[in-house]
Amino acid sequence: MAGFDHHAAARLWPYLRTGQALILSRELSNPVDPRAVRITWLGEQLGYLPRADNTLAAGLLDRRIPLIARIHTLRLSQDPWERIELDVYAEPKT
Repeated sequence: MAGFDHHAAARLWPYLRTGQALILSRELSNPVDPRAVRITWLGEQLGYLPRADNTLAAGLLDRRIPLIARIHTLRLSQDPWERIELDVYAEPKT
């Protein structure tokens, strides 16, 4: 996850659990990344999908295809980019 230290992820770290659902949404006005995908939990921004990994997710969200994100791994890593690993799925059509 990008932006761990710049958003609420560090503050909410003690409450995060493996398997928790997170919300992915496009941030079209992001001046740094035109494909920015914001990650939120309980209304708090945790960070972003990394720029190197957000092309597919941004494209699906732009086409209004809902995505589901779940926390796969929580690590006490020195590198904030490695602390939270997510699984991202397209919501199955019924």
